Amino acid sequence: EEMLYKDLDYARKAYEAFIKDLVKGGTTRAVIYSTVHRPASKMLMEMLAETNLVTYVGKVNMDRNCPEGLCEITEDSLVETEKWLVESLNRYDNVKPIITPRFVPSCSGALLAGLGQLAAKYNVPVQSHLAENRMEVFWVMQLHPEVKSYSHLYRKYGLLGQTPSIMAHCIYCTESEMAL
Repeated sequence: EEMLYKDLDYARKAYEAFIKDLVKGGTTRAVIYSTVHRPASKMLMEMLAETNLVTYVGKVNMDRNCPEGLCEITEDSLVETEKWLVESLNRYDNVKPIITPRFVPSCSGALLAGLGQLAAKYNVPVQSHLAENRMEVFWVMQLHPEVKSYSHLYRKYGLLGQTPSIMAHCIYCTESEMAL
């Protein structure tokens, strides 16, 4: 489904339905994962700017362990994300950008480090997924045995707490992670 958002006509129709559902449901504020496609992410921000919704929109980043049509080249992902940040920062009154690595297994250390640097450079918040299920936590620790925990990995790369951070799920965080 997400691969279809490369087609801006498709993305526009899907976003129109999404925004309509947000408004119909009485949503006033939202933090949204868009897609890896910069033009579609920018379009969503423009469409949301025409509403009274207060939102953060993230251009999603992934450079490994994801479908071929969504897998970005690390450097291209960072370049596209920075272009998107420059295009969208301070452009809209109620719509703001948010750095959005999908989750650790879909992002290399180089991508996570680069996204942390962009978050700091542009002083923007970060959103991602964290500890949604035990197999995910196990996988993260296999991919990154050098860190104490899943949360500490985000912290290591400047993606947890250095700028405001929103982590979805957090079901299987340890006491140490909760303290962090």
